[in-house]
Amino acid sequence: MKTIIFKITSIVVLATMSIHAQSFQKAQLDLDLGIGLGNSIIGTGNTNVIPPLSTSIDFGITNDISIGGYLGFTGASYSYSAWENCGKGNGFGQYYTDTYKWSYFILGVRGAYHFGRFIKIDKLDVYTGLMIGNDFAQSSYSTTSTCPDHAVYVSPTYGGIVFSAYGGARYRFTDHFGVFAELGYAVAYLNMGVNLKF
Repeated sequence: MKTIIFKITSIVVLATMSIHAQSFQKAQLDLDLGIGLGNSIIGTGNTNVIPPLSTSIDFGITNDISIGGYLGFTGASYSYSAWENCGKGNGFGQYYTDTYKWSYFILGVRGAYHFGRFIKIDKLDVYTGLMIGNDFAQSSYSTTSTCPDHAVYVSPTYGGIVFSAYGGARYRFTDHFGVFAELGYAVAYLNMGVNLKF
């Protein structure tokens, strides 16, 4: 009787271990909500930078491979104040402020390989992948100057197709909640935040 109980217990334990040995599985859905460090789009000289915010979703098409989507946003503004003489020095002078604003939305699709079969820690999901998307960039300009010959600097916006290689890890405190960190080129070089598993 003890032998039968031992065998049944061993089978249950081994089955449980096999179920939880891999941190990523087919049909698994992961949602990441993050904030970025190291803005990859907007220069360091700008002020009032909106922190890079991102969300991504990954769906397991096998136990090793996921496909999904990415949405990121960041923005900034820059103000420059100075004194100018209107009419090339022949008119009155004035103090003015030029303000530039930029916003960037990145929308992309991505695919990743998960190393769960090699890293046997059921709470840890380590992965690497590629993303292709588009950066929808917008800019605006305003000034307080009333001079008709006020010089305007036209600010470029660096939108267009975006390619990215990335790598990251998720650590789950429960079956459905954890944290993640991801390195790669998107709205930030490093994204960190909350992971939800469904």
